Amino acid sequence: MTTAEPILRIEGLEIQFSSPLGPVQAVNGVSLDICRGETLGLLGESGSGKSTIGYAILQLLRREGTRITAGRILLEGEDLVQASDRRMQVIRGRLVAMIFQEAMSALNPVYTIGEQIAEVLRHHERASRRAARRRARELCDLVGMTDPERRLDTYPHQLSGGLRQRAMIAVALACRPKLLIADEPTTALDVTLQAQILELIRDLQRETGMAVLFISHDLGVVSEVADRTAVLYGGRIVEEGATQTLLQRPLMPYTRGLLDSLPQAATGRRLSTIPGGVPDPRSLPSGCAFHPRCQSAIDDCAVSAPPIEQVEAGRQVRCIRWRELLANSSGALA
Repeated sequence: MTTAEPILRIEGLEIQFSSPLGPVQAVNGVSLDICRGETLGLLGESGSGKSTIGYAILQLLRREGTRITAGRILLEGEDLVQASDRRMQVIRGRLVAMIFQEAMSALNPVYTIGEQIAEVLRHHERASRRAARRRARELCDLVGMTDPERRLDTYPHQLSGGLRQRAMIAVALACRPKLLIADEPTTALDVTLQAQILELIRDLQRETGMAVLFISHDLGVVSEVADRTAVLYGGRIVEEGATQTLLQRPLMPYTRGLLDSLPQAATGRRLSTIPGGVPDPRSLPSGCAFHPRCQSAIDDCAVSAPPIEQVEAGRQVRCIRWRELLANSSGALA
């Protein structure tokens, strides 16, 4: 159950990184709200800027020359863009935590799972060694790790992919953060493990009431977990709304293309694809960045970047033809 007051508000976020050809706009004017107890899906192909937004929230933009050039990231009213390094050390893990895309890369290979969970507790909650280990065991049990006492003394390389992912979730949830950023948390997992991890996140969210920013390229996965979904393309939000509404009535041809590309074995329909690839942010097309790949594009689409427009409460889209899509119940344009 969500409330009207957002725990996280992103306003006009712009992020640039340097290149030999000059500054590159990776994120351009993104605004988002996430409420307590809500899951917001951030959807888009690789290279659209999804993970960059997640890293920006925690001030973890590691690439040299990458910086936030405009906008605010408000966590319960506090602007994280202006927060000092010392303040961010308090916020990371305690108020906001992140499940990284690759568990093997995110977990430290020279420390046991128990040591890595306990470190978070000792740093943020000043827990004793004994108390931290006891809580670490409880967390391992909470995330569904078999034989949690033994798992505390294992190293990441000794665990399967699913168990490593659960260990990373345990680290992220150690201090019961108010916001969890899940960056492709089911990447490289088989469908059974994927379903288990998604169910685990849902269960923990119901138990703790935390908000979740769920970053993914997979519309099928997002449709299972997200209350609302924001679709990102070329560093901009191109459509946003309640997930089920967005799935039933996509108003942006890019969203329509993502939906059509989902396998539907029951119908026997030929798998659809979106032609071309994500544009290079160093040389984005003129006008709507999606127009070179859009089968519904008209000449005006290449003239100027369309503004994002409010369709109804909680629903917005960036497309000059959205009214035609709305009028066409099939959600397709000639």
